[in-house]
Amino acid sequence: MSQIVVGHLESDGKAINLPLGFVPDFLLIFNAMAAATEVFAVVWFGSEMGDSKEIQLKALADDGTSSGLTLDYVESGAYISAYDTTAVDKGTSNDDDDPVRVAGFQGVTIHADFSDDSDELWYLAINADKVKDHGDINA
Repeated sequence: MSQIVVGHLESDGKAINLPLGFVPDFLLIFNAMAAATEVFAVVWFGSEMGDSKEIQLKALADDGTSSGLTLDYVESGAYISAYDTTAVDKGTSNDDDDPVRVAGFQGVTIHADFSDDSDELWYLAINADKVKDHGDINA
């Protein structure tokens, strides 16, 4: 079943484990407070890209004669990674008197370098019905 979560949060300047209820197949996250030369948006295609890869959008500084945006595909130093603690301790029995047990959570980790304290972040996370890897089209 496909799921879409749209949300907002205020950063504390540290790494953030964002609970979504799933590890997204697609995540778009904006930092509205990013300064020139900082990454203001990240596009991540979940397990298809992996934890160390993403597309970053950055505003270049306006020097009075030129400014602009860059769009970079990075393969290391990414700001987003999968976070899934639901697989931890699956062998633990639930035979105590507590009928409510937290079994972990799924979502993403937003690394500390993406935002500063009090930065406003907005995101769109999608858990798709289908994720297709079409492989090498020229095969």
